[in-house]
Amino acid sequence: MHKSKIKLKVYPMQMIIALILMLLPMTIILEKITGINAFDYLDEAWTIFCITYVFIAAIRRKIKRSDLIFVVFVIILAIIGLVSNMIFEIIDNWFAIAIDALSLFKIFLPYIVMKYIAVNDKQMLIAKYILPFAKLLILSATLFGILTELGFTNMYIADLRYGLKAFYFIFNSEPRFGYIMACCMLIVLIVEENKTKEKIYSILCIFNMILTTKGSVYIVIVCYIVFTILWKKQAKMTPIQAIPLSIAGIVASTFQINNYLRDTTSPRMLLLKYSFVTANDHFPFGSGFATYGSDMASRNYSPLYYKYRFHREYGLTPKRGMFLNDSLLSMFFAQFGYIGTAIFAVLVGIIFMHINNINVYKKAKALTLAIFIGLVASCLGSALIKSNIGVLSISIIGIVCGYTDNTFNKKEKSTRLKIKFQ
Repeated sequence: MHKSKIKLKVYPMQMIIALILMLLPMTIILEKITGINAFDYLDEAWTIFCITYVFIAAIRRKIKRSDLIFVVFVIILAIIGLVSNMIFEIIDNWFAIAIDALSLFKIFLPYIVMKYIAVNDKQMLIAKYILPFAKLLILSATLFGILTELGFTNMYIADLRYGLKAFYFIFNSEPRFGYIMACCMLIVLIVEENKTKEKIYSILCIFNMILTTKGSVYIVIVCYIVFTILWKKQAKMTPIQAIPLSIAGIVASTFQINNYLRDTTSPRMLLLKYSFVTANDHFPFGSGFATYGSDMASRNYSPLYYKYRFHREYGLTPKRGMFLNDSLLSMFFAQFGYIGTAIFAVLVGIIFMHINNINVYKKAKALTLAIFIGLVASCLGSALIKSNIGVLSISIIGIVCGYTDNTFNKKEKSTRLKIKFQ
């Protein structure tokens, strides 16, 4: 007898969320094709939805106490920023301050919201809707990646790294492309039932990630491989495992370390250096939103930049400030001070512990944790975590954690879930 194929029914809520997540990596392309600038604000719109969702869930008492405490920490961080704005009055553009505050919520709330939505997505429909898009993206990227390395296309930056052309496909950013591939691979790992297809798509994703030549992407690859090797008996990161992981991560990021960190005159090091100066001068809560290291501080060219003579430094000038939004860690130290940065570290630690404690298919968990570690590590030299791709990544991480809760909190488990999540 032939087995009947399971039809994927359309459920509006899950379909809309899947569509939003698929559009997040495509916003740059869609904006260029259509000329509609609104696409660039999709991650902000998604964040506003997440804020609304959490607010309603809190009122209806539909959110766990631990998650509510997590949200309260984020709100405290926002209050710290706003209080600093009122005390020091470095800028008076409250629209810029509001946009910057929204960027703070981008980093954390999509994780909480997607976790709760995924818990109720018993059939994993969101991930299943995304799967065909993910596969198409993987195959297309692989084809053009090979063509690029052979010299038939120019989807790469000018410099060669490790003997490779730094491939970015259609996304004009190698790190963002790398994390898009990692998210596609994670969707394949949690949905694809055919083991052979799972391996093929995983290999293709890693191949594309290698072509980016970016240390922040290589950290994800290294962590994933190390976890899958070390997690033989227990799929959980331990302190002792951090040693080989750190060594491998440093080796994978040699290029970025030499060019960005060891060079004390590099724009990123200047940003980091003066972030401590700003934190000390505006002790204990920092200088406030839109004043240092953020997108709004760059667009409005913060008075602090003139004070530190950044307007004379390459890549930090008002007209060519491409590095001004290139270090999230610098932004946190400057805008929120030491206390705010400590709260940020606590929030990151909470998400890390949650991922580390989930009971899920080993490869899926390894990649979920690897993506999160990569996002956090990238904070030293970029603001990737609060970009549209950062929002996508943290949302996908929330989905995996939510599906895990769904599986182990409910009696009805499909065959696929038994295979993958036990």
